[in-house]
Amino acid sequence: MSMNSPTVHLGDNVVAQVLDGQMVLLDTSGGHYFELNASGTVMLEQLLAGASHAEVAAAVERKFLVTSERVKADLEALLLTLREAGLIKG
Repeated sequence: MSMNSPTVHLGDNVVAQVLDGQMVLLDTSGGHYFELNASGTVMLEQLLAGASHAEVAAAVERKFLVTSERVKADLEALLLTLREAGLIKG
C-alpha cells in the first residue's frame, strides 16, 4: 500500500453520521448500513478531511497505542472493504 493517497470521498449515495464515537454509513441506494469501530471511524474521518495514509496511520497509532504494521494493515483492509461496498471513492 502506498502511503500517499488520493483524496477519499463518500460515494454518491452514502450518508455518514458519527454516533457515540462510531461512524455509521448508510447506502441510500441499497438501504444497507455499515458501522465502523472507533479506530475505523478515526481513519475514515481523517481520510475524508484530506489526510494522507501516513498522517492517518500516525494519528491512529497515537490514539490507540497500536503498532504501525497493525494500523497499515487495518487501513488497507478498511479502504478495500469500503471501496468494494461502493461507500467511498478515491
